[in-house]
Amino acid sequence: MLSSLKHEDLIQICRDMDRSNLKSMKNKSDLIERMITEMPLSGIWKTKTMQRQFKPKPASTYSLKRMRADINALKKTIQELSEHQINLISSISKIADNLQRFSLDMQKLANRLELSDLTDLETYLYAFYERSLEIQKQISPEQLANASKEMPKKLDVDRWNFLIRGLEIMVLHYLLSQVKNLLWKPSFDDFLRITRKEFEKIKGVDGRAEIPVLREHVCRIMNISDETFDNLLIDAWEKGLVRLDVGAPIGRLDVKYLKTKEGNLFYYVKFLE
Repeated sequence: MLSSLKHEDLIQICRDMDRSNLKSMKNKSDLIERMITEMPLSGIWKTKTMQRQFKPKPASTYSLKRMRADINALKKTIQELSEHQINLISSISKIADNLQRFSLDMQKLANRLELSDLTDLETYLYAFYERSLEIQKQISPEQLANASKEMPKKLDVDRWNFLIRGLEIMVLHYLLSQVKNLLWKPSFDDFLRITRKEFEKIKGVDGRAEIPVLREHVCRIMNISDETFDNLLIDAWEKGLVRLDVGAPIGRLDVKYLKTKEGNLFYYVKFLE
């Protein structure tokens, strides 16, 4: 405790205790040691300096008012937290109820989407083909309504499976039609396979085929441009897979020859493998 006091305070305590002979000591540690040895501790504690430094100070009126305000604010905060906790618990309960209802709805949907084995596509389409033979000219609303009732029974499927299979056929037909109409640059292998197949159909006795005729067949089947056909056929020629021959058909002026980058014109093609 004495070590926390300033040197001047220690000297003042020596004066209060009538120990003026110690006031000339400059070293604080030595002074404290002499004071403890030569002075009673109870007397040191009763000096004005010690009382001023260490005696507890009474709480001020301001401090008491501030403390009451803090306590009231704390009570209010606790009350607000309690109300918030109640609201939070209520919200969690509502969320739990909604999740439970959502889970039940999802289970119902899953049960509804659980499909039995669908009718195979060929049987499904043939059933509609047979039905279409009974229809003359345009379909009337009555015929459409009757078909909606009778077709699921004929195919022995429920209406949900009937609808799923019908939508599947519509999507497949639409996609195949749209993809077919796109201009594709086929792979070289696909081009070679289709071209060889059409070549076998139109080749002459000499084992050659007319390039304009072959071009027309392949472009129609693969939905590719004449330029794409020519470029791929030239690739096959450069790879040694086909032979190109010149020629001039009699009586035809608008012949679409196969023209290379060097300007060479070819009319016949023959597969070498």
